[in-house]
Amino acid sequence: EHNVSEARKRGAKTIVTSCPACGLVWKELYANLAAERGEEYEFEVKHYSELVADAAASGKLDLSPLDPEYGTLTFHDSCHIGRAQGIYEPPRDMLKAIPGSEYVEMEHNREEGLCCGSVLTLVGEMPVAPVLGGHRLQEAVDAGADTVVALCPCCQVQLRDSNIKNGLGLRIDDLSRVVAQ
Repeated sequence: EHNVSEARKRGAKTIVTSCPACGLVWKELYANLAAERGEEYEFEVKHYSELVADAAASGKLDLSPLDPEYGTLTFHDSCHIGRAQGIYEPPRDMLKAIPGSEYVEMEHNREEGLCCGSVLTLVGEMPVAPVLGGHRLQEAVDAGADTVVALCPCCQVQLRDSNIKNGLGLRIDDLSRVVAQ
């Protein structure tokens, strides 16, 4: 109630999120609560990658050349942005729009992307977490990637932990940081 009320007070029409789970809350939970109460739910909800990808494609945003230390990039589809919201292309479009970027796909991507195991596994099933994350990261190694880019903070924690525990030597980084560098 509080968040929706505050957004209305400020006249917001579009809610932009950086966290996939937060986007789901705005798109589904708050919308469903409003429907149950018979209230209007007037908000359009977008992930920032949708806005940045559009701005880069239209020429409204010039991105700096990629620092060579990133090497070849690949993108991890988080469950909450991909399968839950159907957002697959904007993050890839952002990475491909960076001058000098080299991009490869992992074997399982988009709708078929493997779950990293996330921090829920890391907290609840500690021995399983690096195995799940290791399977996902091995696909990045097999594709020839040096850097795995993710936009979900939970995925980033899990992938970093799995990278260390599996000794894979990959760089795990945030989409916004890679694009803004």
